[in-house]
Amino acid sequence: MKDTALDSYVYAKVCGMLSKSFVGKGFSRLLSVASLEELWHLLFGSACPHLSSAELAEMIEHKMEGLFLEKYISLLNFHPQQPQFLVDLIRLYDYENLKELLFFFTKGDGSSPGKPEMNHIEPFSMLQYDMWPNIKALVDQSPVAWCAERWETLSQVELEAQLDLQYVRDLWHSLCNLKDSARDSIKMMLKEELLMENLVWSLRLRVYFGMEGEDVLQRLVTLKDVSHTGEIYRDELAGPVAKTLDYSIHNYQDWCKGDYTPFVNPPDDNDIWTIDPRWVYNAAHQKMFYRWKRQFHQNHTLSHVLYCWFKIKRYELDCIRAVTECIRLGLPVKQVGDLLKVSVV
Repeated sequence: MKDTALDSYVYAKVCGMLSKSFVGKGFSRLLSVASLEELWHLLFGSACPHLSSAELAEMIEHKMEGLFLEKYISLLNFHPQQPQFLVDLIRLYDYENLKELLFFFTKGDGSSPGKPEMNHIEPFSMLQYDMWPNIKALVDQSPVAWCAERWETLSQVELEAQLDLQYVRDLWHSLCNLKDSARDSIKMMLKEELLMENLVWSLRLRVYFGMEGEDVLQRLVTLKDVSHTGEIYRDELAGPVAKTLDYSIHNYQDWCKGDYTPFVNPPDDNDIWTIDPRWVYNAAHQKMFYRWKRQFHQNHTLSHVLYCWFKIKRYELDCIRAVTECIRLGLPVKQVGDLLKVSVV
């Protein structure tokens, strides 16, 4: 099958799957359920297992994620030479799994061969999961082989920050090397997303941990290693966010003079206003969802289609996770749309 025919086939397959998704207009179907059992039947069309609410919620999320990864890998395998960018994209799950495994190892006695349940991405994984609980063998000859020597000396927050940084840089590098007509379009979308994630990260550090100035600057994700503050301000991902450190987290007017106004929580006359990182995150990701949805149809190459679909499905998984948590906690499911800033159009 020639590449053009292959791309058209994958595009058609993904179009069919997106038409059945639970985002956009499909989100209203999630709001129609009243129990986890109803949600299970809606998502999987099968009998619901008899489990506790917490166990069932976790299984729903795990199963939905597994089905998505299975389809992504199946479509990627159609291509005789998978673009490294698409491989690096899905390796996000290796990074997330590694964080969970190291945390699990730290909390245990280090001798148990057991491990938390997680979804894998064979044959594209960079980790050797069958080597668990041998950390060195798990990461051997992978881009994260450094974890074998450093993971015990870093705090969980520092370790996860380092892993996040490596994922972003490796993904950006493989995107820049992508020989594809979709490269510039993907780069535009990815850059916008990473900028917003840097902004939300900086807000969390400021609002939840009381950090300011240099403490925040040194924790921003940059495309390259930096040796001084000036380089951070010139970085594509960190520079625009660094400038917001002059904005007070308690001054609504500061945030209304930049590009972030649509994502900022409105002022409340009854309280002292503070910017809400969760509000910014949800509003920004809703905007990105509609960007991915629109861009999906603009280019039918494999890289562009699978990138947009990957991002849309990740957003869908967030919506489903929010619904399961609402139901499990006994909250009205219709609140999820307001919390996530989701509209059903």
